[in-house]
Amino acid sequence: MLFRSIVDRGVGRRRQSVLPADPWFRYPLSSLLEGYQCVRHDEHISYGNLGDSVPPFGLAFSSAGNMQNVLAAANEEGIVRIYNTESRKDPLLKEWLAHENAVFDIAWVPGEPHVVTAAGDQMARLWDVKSGDLLGSFKGHLCSLKSVAFTPQEKAVFCTGARDGNIMVWDTRCSKKGII
Repeated sequence: MLFRSIVDRGVGRRRQSVLPADPWFRYPLSSLLEGYQCVRHDEHISYGNLGDSVPPFGLAFSSAGNMQNVLAAANEEGIVRIYNTESRKDPLLKEWLAHENAVFDIAWVPGEPHVVTAAGDQMARLWDVKSGDLLGSFKGHLCSLKSVAFTPQEKAVFCTGARDGNIMVWDTRCSKKGII
């Protein structure tokens, strides 16, 4: 918002229609933004099994009332990590190997402490975040899954998208899938 208002007012460039006495021209954009920087303790690096940094592919914040500051991160090695983003001392709450392949996306069950992972092993999996227990597996795609999403109104229905070009709709209450 601050950045947008600065840009909209033309900081860092002169317009002929604006008088030079305009206070926005006294401060170049770079000097205004110098005070904004990342704080080291707010960085969370995604590490793999060997301790090397690996790219996080899926990131999602919880929508549960008491967990809105909780972030789920899934990475290239199939690891899911749950972070408390407001904790400075111990932000990592839980981690587990969710798949033996890259997890490309992750989604929270609306209002619940559960996540669904979409991975390169052609499966989606439902996890209990508090215990790390596997609650269900969903297989049907012919290629790696690239995305997962829940409908906001229904906690049991989600969809997955894969490299095979299909979108599948799943209902956790039954074992049947729907293909779109």
